[in-house]
Amino acid sequence: MNTRETSLHRLVDKWLAPATVLHVRVVRSGRMPAQRARFVFIEAATPTGTRGMFFFRHQDCCWRVFPPHIARPSLTVYPLAA
Repeated sequence: MNTRETSLHRLVDKWLAPATVLHVRVVRSGRMPAQRARFVFIEAATPTGTRGMFFFRHQDCCWRVFPPHIARPSLTVYPLAA
């Protein structure tokens, strides 16, 4: 999958609509408190029941099913010149 072309619509079709879907709706949207990343919860109604999934927008503007990594402090050690 090309991550540069990962739209929210494409992910919803992939994860929630492989079967017969009666309707799809956005139940909740907002921002995650830690890194201010956007998320949406989408619900799909099918003849067998309702299912839903969270989708997260990453810094490269692509939507994915996993949350973005939290930026953490890191330590880099450079080798000393001999």
